[in-house]
Amino acid sequence: MLLAASAMADSPTIQNNDFEMPAIGPPYVSFAAVPGWSHTGATGLGNLCRAGYTDGVGTVTVAGHGNQFLLMGGGIGKVSDATWSTVITGLTPGVTYTLGFLMASQLPRVATTVTVSFMSGSATPAESFMVSPFAFAYFQTWEQEQMTFTATADRAQLVFSIFEQLSEIGLDYVTIAVATPPLLTPSVSSISLPIGNLPRLAAGAPMLISGAGLGTGPSDVATVSIGGESAPVISFLSASSLLAQVPVDFPPGPTIVTVTHSGITSTPPFSVQVAEFSPAIYYPGTSAFTDSGGNPITSNNLAIPGKQVTFSAIGLGPTNPPMMTGVAATTAAPTTTPVEVMVGPTMVTPDFAGLAVGSVTDYQVTFTIPLDTPAAAQPVTITVGGATSNSVTLLVGLAFPQINAIVNGASFKPGTASPNSFVSIFGSSFGGEDTSANIFPATIFNQVSVIVNGIAAPLYAVEGTTGQINTVLPSELAETGTAYVQVTNAEGTSASYQLALAPDSVGLFRIGDPSNPGRMNGAVLFANTAWKVMPLSMAQALGLPSCATVTAASVCGQPAQVGDQVEIYLTGLGRATPNGDPNGAVLPTGSLAPANGSVLYKTLQIPVVTIGGIQAVVSFSGIAPGSAGQYQVNVAIPSGVAAGDSVPLTVTMPDGSADTVTIAVQQK
Repeated sequence: MLLAASAMADSPTIQNNDFEMPAIGPPYVSFAAVPGWSHTGATGLGNLCRAGYTDGVGTVTVAGHGNQFLLMGGGIGKVSDATWSTVITGLTPGVTYTLGFLMASQLPRVATTVTVSFMSGSATPAESFMVSPFAFAYFQTWEQEQMTFTATADRAQLVFSIFEQLSEIGLDYVTIAVATPPLLTPSVSSISLPIGNLPRLAAGAPMLISGAGLGTGPSDVATVSIGGESAPVISFLSASSLLAQVPVDFPPGPTIVTVTHSGITSTPPFSVQVAEFSPAIYYPGTSAFTDSGGNPITSNNLAIPGKQVTFSAIGLGPTNPPMMTGVAATTAAPTTTPVEVMVGPTMVTPDFAGLAVGSVTDYQVTFTIPLDTPAAAQPVTITVGGATSNSVTLLVGLAFPQINAIVNGASFKPGTASPNSFVSIFGSSFGGEDTSANIFPATIFNQVSVIVNGIAAPLYAVEGTTGQINTVLPSELAETGTAYVQVTNAEGTSASYQLALAPDSVGLFRIGDPSNPGRMNGAVLFANTAWKVMPLSMAQALGLPSCATVTAASVCGQPAQVGDQVEIYLTGLGRATPNGDPNGAVLPTGSLAPANGSVLYKTLQIPVVTIGGIQAVVSFSGIAPGSAGQYQVNVAIPSGVAAGDSVPLTVTMPDGSADTVTIAVQQK
């Protein structure tokens, strides 16, 4: 707990110390500037995050203090260095202060370190703080950190830094107070495994020590002794909680634990029982298990019979090469005592069980799910040397495909779909391979196919590793009623997914803006060119050249002007026939409209296009030449459209089906 400043001292201040300004959400991550704070380096997902944010890993249920916190780092695949700094005012030179803050992590076992330093106002050396690897994932455990520093001026520039982090880190409630720590006698109230509060310890295993007076920070931590032998502290969690390791050569039996801080040893000694093994399965939050790609096993990513899954554990005993007290493993070290995994009622011999590389106390266990495992929530335990662990749940799915959702392939919105429109199918067991390019008009890839009302649908892309299929619905489908969609693989066929049909289902294709993830820029080209209509900042973020330096056939990006002819690309405009003949035949499934435009497949219904709220004249509406489910609408930017980087462009069909994106328009 931070101590209050004395009444006689000046009151130091940190502006916006709880990051509640500006209030955001939805959306729940924001690039908004943070008052009182400056930032250098990579932004990651955003400067601010608010409780309520959800992605494929989990949901932020709480902030450390209030509803918002500062999000540091971009996560796996976005590692980079970054700093956030602020100025502390109201200091008194020569006075020692306590700096406190809360920190949490998306994936605490991946990378969780924040370094605190002073650019001015204090000569105190930098300190690094690490979230406990046993904290719950996805910002569910906020840990209090603190350090002391002595002011050399009446203001100091404080800097929080991250270096090449593989996990997003949350920072909240940065406080400052005059340091007047009392001399506390350390005490121990409980000692257990850090998983499930199991009281059984074992040589080499971590022990969670709870009590009081255990230190003030990572640089001021109590020492731990078990049976008169030093037990290295793995992590300082708080003044009331430490993680220490039982020495790897410690013999089984009853013994005592003491802690010593500032020369004072806790009394009376705390009695514990050390066993030969203390198996426990680590549960980090959303799931104890990951698939072969490192993705958490969840209700949206079920474990599949016949596939490998991995979990972390502690207390599995000696390894070869031997584990060393307080030293992280540099090579995978298998256990010397056999480990058994129970999946439901079935005993499985793991493919690997041993000390994890980079860990002091944690083991990695990988096993293959038996092929006959029923699709259900299966209890999993491990047993070693006659000792059995806690039970955790493994979500097992069917070995054959499962469709979870079907959405518009351009807008990714759920709802109705129309014949000859792009859709994206999301689910599981779509194979373990990904297409490297467009495979249209192939109807099967890696034994995976899509059947719609008995018709094999042409495939554009299959992302088996992530569970996504992009396909175009057959042209022969009815314009009303229900389409029954199934996915097949080598194991079997999914249950039918019922997809409501409609004459049209407008979805405008988008182009992502690396500099503004919230931008919904449409896939719009200047007529008869490869030039994209977009803000100049977006073109620069995409690395596109200036349109003034390239030919019409080269890709570039710039805003449009009033009067410019543009081509809008979308899907779901419904029935299209040669020259829009009401009695003409639609483009057959698996065929492309002639790329040379010798036959133009025009829509029977003409959409209404508005740009900046002003209706534009449609000069063409039909299937894009050389395409199937992709449509093209040609218009001119109408007079009166106000300039801007996010001018709304809406396409609406006569029956009300519509979608909106933005484009950039500039003055001539």
